[in-house]
Amino acid sequence: MSRLISCILLCISLMPLFSCSNDSAATEEEQTTVVTPTLRSGDKLTNETHHSRRDLKMVAFIGIMLMYLIPLTWLVERLVKHKNKKIKVLNSEKTDLETQKNSLAEEVAAEQNQNILLNDELRKLRLNYDQLHQIKKSENKTLKQLLQRIDAYSARLYLTPKATAGMDLRSDKFLREIDDMIDGYSNGFIDAVKLSFPKMKPQRLRLVRYLYAGFSTETMMYLFDYENRAKLDNGKWLLKRSILENSNWHNLDSNTMLSKLNYKL
Repeated sequence: MSRLISCILLCISLMPLFSCSNDSAATEEEQTTVVTPTLRSGDKLTNETHHSRRDLKMVAFIGIMLMYLIPLTWLVERLVKHKNKKIKVLNSEKTDLETQKNSLAEEVAAEQNQNILLNDELRKLRLNYDQLHQIKKSENKTLKQLLQRIDAYSARLYLTPKATAGMDLRSDKFLREIDDMIDGYSNGFIDAVKLSFPKMKPQRLRLVRYLYAGFSTETMMYLFDYENRAKLDNGKWLLKRSILENSNWHNLDSNTMLSKLNYKL
């Protein structure tokens, strides 16, 4: 709009120039009249008519120029406004994109730091697991050696009772200690048996422990204080039947249990 006003003001400012031209022409005509006082009145009228036509042409030219300049100026201003608006929108989108980019960069950096922390924790846990595994492996080895010694001593006590007079490994306290050692050595197997057979009697559960530990027949005869083997064989047969008939398994199945107790499948 300011450009349109400027065009109008420019045209208005040009008007005095044409007026000055007319005045100059009139002055020249007067001088001519003074110099040549013998000019006819018809010639003077002709000159005035010529000047008037020229003024009308100039006004018409200015009007035509305004007719072109006004819509052209309006169109240019409209295009400029549209372009400025588009530039403003693009700048706003650029700012938003830069903000999102910075936010994503911060999130990526935070995630990388979190991954570093998680990797450190995982490494520590792996080291702890390896250490625990080594400790557990060492404990199992120690327990296995203790159970083998108990097996050997018990078998000797059963086979040579007179030669080992005064030694007795069948106290309730020592039998419970043997149970605890086998439970720790089983790595959860005895716990699974307890869940699968919640009503199993303590004597039969102890037989499960001795079979899992690999105790010899002589050792089991001694620890159970049986006088003949038939009672032990009968207990083993009843245990096998209960395993085959059981339907309440937890983290265990019949074949696995029979295999761990050294039964023939």
